[in-house]
Amino acid sequence: MDQQLRALNTHIPTTPRSFVTLLCLCAVMFISTITMLDKRKLETKSNGTDGLSFKKTSLPTYQDKKLQLVQSSIQYPWKTLHPHVGTMETIDATKTVFYLKSRKIQVGDFFSVIIQTKDKNNRSRVQGGDFWFPRIESDNLNASSHGKVVDFDNGTYEIIYFAAWEGKTTIDLTLVAPAEAIKNQKNLVWPIDHRIQWIGYFSDGKTNETADCGIYDRQTWKDMCEYPEPNALGGAIFLCSRPKTLPCDTLVSMNDSRTNWNDAYLKSEKGQKLWQLWRNLFYVQLLNGPRTVNIEPFEGHNGPNGDKKTDFEIFSVDKLNLPKCEPDQQRMLSDGYWMQSTWISFQCDTKQWSRSDIESCLRGKLETKSNKIDGLLFKKTPLPTYQDKKLELVQSSIQYPWKSLHPHVGTIETIDATKTAFYLKSRKIQVGDFFSVVIQTKDKNNRSRVQGGDFWFPRIESDNLNASSHGKVVDFDNGTYEIIYFAAWEGKTTIDLTLVAPAEAIKYQTNVVWPIDQRIQWIGYFSDGKTNETADCGIYDRQTWKDMCEYPEPNALGGAIFLCSRPKTLPCDTLVRFNESRANWNDAYLKTENGQKLWQLWRNLFYVQLLNGPHTVNIEPSKEHKDVNSDKKTDLEIFSVKKLNLPKCEPDQQQMLSDGYWMQSTWISFQCDTKQWSRSDIESCLRGKHVLLMGDSTTRQWYKGITKMLEFEQNWFVKADKIIRYYDHLQLNMTFRFHPYGMLPRISSFFDADFEANLLDKLPAERCNYIIVISPWAHYEKWTKDTYVIRLKFIVKAVMRLIERCPNSKIAVKSPHPREKSDFLLNVNYFFYEIRKLMRAVFTGVRVHFIDIWDMNNAYIMPNEMHMPMPVIYQELYMFFSHVC
Repeated sequence: MDQQLRALNTHIPTTPRSFVTLLCLCAVMFISTITMLDKRKLETKSNGTDGLSFKKTSLPTYQDKKLQLVQSSIQYPWKTLHPHVGTMETIDATKTVFYLKSRKIQVGDFFSVIIQTKDKNNRSRVQGGDFWFPRIESDNLNASSHGKVVDFDNGTYEIIYFAAWEGKTTIDLTLVAPAEAIKNQKNLVWPIDHRIQWIGYFSDGKTNETADCGIYDRQTWKDMCEYPEPNALGGAIFLCSRPKTLPCDTLVSMNDSRTNWNDAYLKSEKGQKLWQLWRNLFYVQLLNGPRTVNIEPFEGHNGPNGDKKTDFEIFSVDKLNLPKCEPDQQRMLSDGYWMQSTWISFQCDTKQWSRSDIESCLRGKLETKSNKIDGLLFKKTPLPTYQDKKLELVQSSIQYPWKSLHPHVGTIETIDATKTAFYLKSRKIQVGDFFSVVIQTKDKNNRSRVQGGDFWFPRIESDNLNASSHGKVVDFDNGTYEIIYFAAWEGKTTIDLTLVAPAEAIKYQTNVVWPIDQRIQWIGYFSDGKTNETADCGIYDRQTWKDMCEYPEPNALGGAIFLCSRPKTLPCDTLVRFNESRANWNDAYLKTENGQKLWQLWRNLFYVQLLNGPHTVNIEPSKEHKDVNSDKKTDLEIFSVKKLNLPKCEPDQQQMLSDGYWMQSTWISFQCDTKQWSRSDIESCLRGKHVLLMGDSTTRQWYKGITKMLEFEQNWFVKADKIIRYYDHLQLNMTFRFHPYGMLPRISSFFDADFEANLLDKLPAERCNYIIVISPWAHYEKWTKDTYVIRLKFIVKAVMRLIERCPNSKIAVKSPHPREKSDFLLNVNYFFYEIRKLMRAVFTGVRVHFIDIWDMNNAYIMPNEMHMPMPVIYQELYMFFSHVC
């Protein structure tokens, strides 16, 4: 993670309490901001940034430089990529080394320091995530600046500084916290509810009482004093236990409780273990490297901008064409520097303000009227976008279903689908309209809930036409939801609103279940031809290990690594195959006391259909309907997609307010201009191409679908992990590769495991005739979110390298889709929904076609399955061809 915090003096915690306090501070990590450089220098000499092709701005941006460095640096400090026994400990600051990347540094240059972290055994670490405070300072000039950190996620970091002055300069690199502590802080500590509690003081003038208070979010409560602030906190609410005799509205003051979560945690066995493990790893200064650097004057310096006492050159901000200070400015590669007590900013055009300047700026400001945000306009697209409409609705709807905002005693239970009500927002609906259903969630006591976060599947369908569509959900975070549908056909239409999971369960899955390491484990099978042995295996990320078999995949997984316990006698390189362990985390957890408690609490709240509302709606024909687009049997109007000026299917397209609709077995897409492809069309598209599909068995269905459309023979093994076919008459190479390290009960060959990044890097640049499909989602809901994102980012790097070699390559990413109902703690459909959002976010801006099939599959008239029927697969492929052909 990138860092941007002001530098602090070196400090090593000496008490448990300060240890945890610092641990909490380290959770707040930000991405660094931007810097600028003299155009003349970019044109005349190297600036220590190793040939970065800067955008045409005065200074390079941090994001551009970071992307260039991370993209060009994929080497990992492994002594060998061959399987071997190894141990990895936490970072040791006394062993960690750093060095200057540039030999000659002049005023106005960017220069870098490289950090290679090591553990106590002097082994180079292979995982990133440590938290740093990097500074430089000049004692002669009383000047200082802060560096930007680029984490290569391989134990190596590059710190980029700006040389703003001449002379001897001290380099101060402080390790604020090790990666393992940051991971613990982010995944285990930060999500904990009620780490801060208050003591509420109640008084009516005669009687004084106290009660414990706290903020509740996505939680239930019983008989507590409620102090709602819906306009400021939304569904989160300040609650106090009821005082003994006084009413809730006698709360007069409060303060932080003396019951300190940090102290209590440190008294626990786990807290003591972490304290002993990390106590000496906070705020430690690195010493193994050049402590100082000499910055030379710029070659053209004639002394007009030198320090008066020392005559040292000082970089002049006047050389930069800094922009006016505006909202949403880019982050530059340096924020600026201190010169004595003056901050010289590179962010934008700042100045030292006089009293008269400030008075002139502020005079009369309190008398002006505030602007209102009304009438948000949609972008000029054929249909409104989901994001625009969601923003408009959320902005205009801040009313919360509180009966009273006055302090009162109240109870909130989990959502009850039998009490929850919904209603139509529009009375008259015509073909071609968007219409809304509003859901007001209620608990078992029939009280309107005031918190959002529930997970929904909203559908509409017409039995007469065998048509269906999917709605878009807008969560107002107040217990109210608006579901937006598109009326694509005439006649009686059924509304199907299904509660997939309650908010409390979703919160638990997000904050507790998803971050758990090794929820998926494998059994590794070792053999030398004579002896056979097994061992437990798993993926480790931001963790330490001792004497385990290491199987590094730095080009695909970065610092995350596949490890196995050492077999009894066989060496690590005798691992031949593996499969998912039968030790099921979900089943084991359900046997625990907490698991049983949650099961009893939520067991009837998954996949429940709402009944308290209009189950059907009558959609009328449009005003301009003249029977030109009617169903032949029923004479009912069907919306014609020809009325829309849909754009060509391109990368990075916006989500529209409706993805489209099913009419019989045909998907009518609103995302872009798709069509039903004929065999000759497909042949024309694929002739002379190398088609590579990488994913799971749902991607293998695409391979099967393509070969069926082209009427190729179907005699290859249906469950093959590797399929390679060449069709002479089309000069077509068709390859399918099953993604590795999935959740497979069957035994898989370890040697066949090849990651997407590796496969992409192996594609030669001679022909560059590639059509690529990437779909890493099924089998990965048991990976931690962080590890999965790392994998996606390394795929992105490989995609960018391929595009650089072969700019005309067509690359598509296929999204997840919902599957059958699943275990309540491992609600895979929620994980798949979140994985879909992660995939879209990570691949945005990389010239990749995102084939979003979530709504399309969920809207299909038949129940969800992992392997959807072939008519669905064909429609998915028609979308795919519309993008890449």
